[in-house]
Amino acid sequence: MFVSFIGVGVMLLLIGYFSSLPPTRVVGETEQ
Repeated sequence: MFVSFIGVGVMLLLIGYFSSLPPTRVVGETEQ
């Protein structure tokens, strides 16, 4: 139970990190 809770927290952290960090890079790659 506790391990799965930590896993969910890490997933949310990674999602927030990736969604806030490289939006311009992704847009640039898609434009090319």
